[in-house]
Amino acid sequence: MDNILKGIEKEIEEILYEYIKTESFTNTRNEKQAEEFFINYFSKIPYFKNTPDSYGLYKIENDALDRNVSYAFLKGRGPDTVVFIHHNDIAGIEDFKLLKKYAFSPDELKTQLTKIKDTLSRDAKKDLEDDTFLFGRGICDMKGGGSIQIALLKRYSQLENFKGNIVLLALPDEENLSAGMRAAVKLLSELQDRYGLNYKLMINSEPHQRKDDETGIFSEGSVGKIMPFIYVRGYLAHAGKVFEGLNPIHVMSKIVSKTELNMDFSDVAGKEAAPPPTWLYLKDSKDKYDVSMPLSVKGCFSILTLNQTP
Repeated sequence: MDNILKGIEKEIEEILYEYIKTESFTNTRNEKQAEEFFINYFSKIPYFKNTPDSYGLYKIENDALDRNVSYAFLKGRGPDTVVFIHHNDIAGIEDFKLLKKYAFSPDELKTQLTKIKDTLSRDAKKDLEDDTFLFGRGICDMKGGGSIQIALLKRYSQLENFKGNIVLLALPDEENLSAGMRAAVKLLSELQDRYGLNYKLMINSEPHQRKDDETGIFSEGSVGKIMPFIYVRGYLAHAGKVFEGLNPIHVMSKIVSKTELNMDFSDVAGKEAAPPPTWLYLKDSKDKYDVSMPLSVKGCFSILTLNQTP
């Protein structure tokens, strides 16, 4: 097993540099660029090239952007199965400001950041000078973890008489409404029925923060996500006649102040506590300025659960 992993670090880096070139912004048609990368990569690996139904795209039903779950399946001996899972969509690059055109080119981005390193935070400047990190959109969250999974699956596919099975899933829409994961549940069920799989472990290679650089952190279990959407309808009135109307912003502000970081919503399991909720989106119905109250306000906030159901 040690030999099969020899030199894998370089291969992971090579995969990552190509993977992040796919500008797969969440909730856009660009997410399909990541699908194309995935299919192209596995089509060149002998096991997957020569094994029918070992990789492909699983359609997300009724998806306006025509997105798919990308998957690869290594069939070995026995029913026991490990699932590798990562998302291939990314957040936007507005926070890169004048360096947006370098967001998907780590080496060029490093050069540009070096020129302005004195404007960076202390930690970011140290990471840059220590040369211990790659910088770029999607490297950490989470095409780095995805590249590790892809490289591992390629290496495992070279083993003879491999014991067990591995399913690799690359999902769109994680940064938005989890359409990819919801479709992937159906795919996993279909693979289980078709091949008699016994799912033993799912590994999600998300980034994590370390207290000690030399000690990795494994988080067991899973976390649920609930996103209540709130809509407040007001009663329209001119700013000079405020007592004739109802401002929905005022009503919504009360809701926000009662729920933002409210520890009553923080679910607890054993010695673990979920973070309290925070608001992710809030907007009134106006598309331009006028001197009236807005007619309505909408928004949503995030609740993370450990034990509780909706």
